[in-house]
Amino acid sequence: MIKKLVLLFVLSVVLSLNLIIPVLAEDYHDTVIETDIKEIQAQDIISGNVTVTFNNMNLYNENVKFSYHIQDENGNDILFENERTPLVLEGNKAVIPFNFDKKAVEAVQGLKEFKIVFDLVDEQNVYWFSANTNLDFVTDSISYEYNILNIFKTNWSKVFGEQKIIFLFNIVGIFIFIYLAYKYKHEFV
Repeated sequence: MIKKLVLLFVLSVVLSLNLIIPVLAEDYHDTVIETDIKEIQAQDIISGNVTVTFNNMNLYNENVKFSYHIQDENGNDILFENERTPLVLEGNKAVIPFNFDKKAVEAVQGLKEFKIVFDLVDEQNVYWFSANTNLDFVTDSISYEYNILNIFKTNWSKVFGEQKIIFLFNIVGIFIFIYLAYKYKHEFV
């Protein structure tokens, strides 16, 4: 009986550690920037939300601003300085609406590929988070890739994602038109 209890105890400890250890092993970063914008874009206008999370609140002050850099496909800066947006924190997070119009940025005119890399700048202590090697900083980026396949995928995903009802009615309408045209073809000839 005691052997069964010891075995049951050991088994429960092992199971509980399997549940706890993955949680403890999660990556911890001082500051994280994430976006709901798809990673690869082909549209001239890119918009969505960017979320900044301060896991180390000592890095935040009123002069920390959200910004971004534009890089070529090799990671070289095309345009380093861009609009700086003040952060409005709720707890340790800030959600920033992000809108980028390729046609309005002269530096990327005519480029088929470039990358938008999100960053934070601390104007009080004069540094960019991505350039400060003392910080554990993680950020998302968006790749702009202009080719026919990406444009097709982006347009269709937008149709399926945002206009499902209209798309469904169009498909049903096309099938009804084809059916009626086939059924009454002898009347039109």
